Amino acid sequence: MSKLVPPHGKEKKLKPLLLQGAELEAEKEKAKKLKVVPMTSREASDLIMLGIGAFTPLDGFMGYDDWKGTCAEYKMADGTFWPIPITLSADKALADSLYVRNLDNNAGAFHRVSDDAVEEECKEAVLAWRFLVEGPQSAESLDARIEAFLSQRCGATADFEVDDALAKLERLGVARREGATWHAVPAATAVQVLAARWQESLATA
Repeated sequence: MSKLVPPHGKEKKLKPLLLQGAELEAEKEKAKKLKVVPMTSREASDLIMLGIGAFTPLDGFMGYDDWKGTCAEYKMADGTFWPIPITLSADKALADSLYVRNLDNNAGAFHRVSDDAVEEECKEAVLAWRFLVEGPQSAESLDARIEAFLSQRCGATADFEVDDALAKLERLGVARREGATWHAVPAATAVQVLAARWQESLATA
């Protein structure tokens, strides 16, 4: 009986990902049509470790579920112990270009429209807080100031959804209403409130 320590993971089987022969050539041809993703020296080292099986049982860079489990509990999504995240970084522009952007199908179109809508909603809330933190004011005053700002900066007329933006800030706990006047919490307090909500979201995701 071998006295070697068995490979890590539930299958106890070494998983080298380095390809050879015809399989390697086929993947190289496929790669010519894919977007080039720049890698740091650490990520290149991780890729080598994946190739030789040193990161068994990983079958590639981690996805969201494995990354989250590793950061929170040192466990991958299937419960396998893993102490550090093995991920491939990308800036937002690159990530957006890689993330379900095939608009030839309904799912891709849906995700694109959905993501754009969420991003715009976030911008509205941030803009409202930025002007509101300067001092208490009514919704009407805030609306007029933001629309004037957008007109000056963008050179176009904008109909800012101030009620929707203020409702978001109130739900997040970074603004409150007293009669007809709205107040924003200071920046330091807003950071603490949002950080707590983010941790809560991660814990329940």
